[in-house]
Amino acid sequence: MKRTLAFAGLVLGATLAVHAGAGPANPVGQGPGGALAPAESLAQRTPSEYRRLVEAVKRGDAGVDFVRLRASWAADPCVSTRTPDRSALVVALAARNWVKAAELAPRVLEDEFVNPDLHLATAEAYKALKQADSQQFHESVADKLLRAMLTTGDGTTTATADRVYSIREAFLIMRELGYPAPRQSFVATPQGRVDVLTGENEDKKIVSVFFNIDRAAGNRPPGVCIG
Repeated sequence: MKRTLAFAGLVLGATLAVHAGAGPANPVGQGPGGALAPAESLAQRTPSEYRRLVEAVKRGDAGVDFVRLRASWAADPCVSTRTPDRSALVVALAARNWVKAAELAPRVLEDEFVNPDLHLATAEAYKALKQADSQQFHESVADKLLRAMLTTGDGTTTATADRVYSIREAFLIMRELGYPAPRQSFVATPQGRVDVLTGENEDKKIVSVFFNIDRAAGNRPPGVCIG
């Protein structure tokens, strides 16, 4: 798969809402509206499926299903993409402050592990710091995430649309396919809204790709965040 890196100002700075529909996470121990979770639930604090899968990837578990990882992220009420560390990371990457970027990236990735562009930007920081193992890890994760995006449908019809969790992801897939800056439209179907991106590649070939955005991160289900 073609490797691309849209840099800090383009990828992170200009797209702070890559998955921003998620909104701020529910505070630990609170449900929708600030209601307290039951004490017995708080005592258990069982890690969510998303957290468990992230840890498995970090351990080098080759059996992790990245489609499931992405779905578990979309269903987790505790993740947040609006942390102070994220803004600081954008600044560090834009300034090519690789040491600071490498310090901040792991913390931001705790809640955005499904963001391939963020992994690629992190890999760039480790490359500059000559930390090859860390660089290769994040490049590998980014590649697996991109491939997972492309395995949820073939994108040729509304019935077989690729599933994405943000509009940004749809544009990212088009970029990877070689169709940058596509035109955007929408189609209403009985199953939900479908996003249609139409682009032209270097060979002047024009294609339209369908994306299922009905379960975009903005529609993240409410839930009680217990850690």
